[in-house]
Amino acid sequence: MEKIESNLIGLPCILDSSIAFSEIFSDGQLFYLVVEGAVVANLAFFAGPLLEINLRWCGYRGAFLRWIIFLSGTVLAVFLAAFALLMEVYPQPL
Repeated sequence: MEKIESNLIGLPCILDSSIAFSEIFSDGQLFYLVVEGAVVANLAFFAGPLLEINLRWCGYRGAFLRWIIFLSGTVLAVFLAAFALLMEVYPQPL
């Protein structure tokens, strides 16, 4: 039930931002960006457990492994968010 509640909280935020940036994303670009972000987020969400299973098969055990995977995923998310914001502030000409 938590997932439904978080989606209900996130949906107004997405709709509000799409209304605020309607001039920028008038050609439907926002929809593709949201879908692309959702696909990447779900792939990253499933990559952690798959990586943990494979590393456990190789013999790595303990909570230390889980923290390393968590921290590396967090650093990757911060890097991707910073890069996305940087590209919004300083767009590259085509």
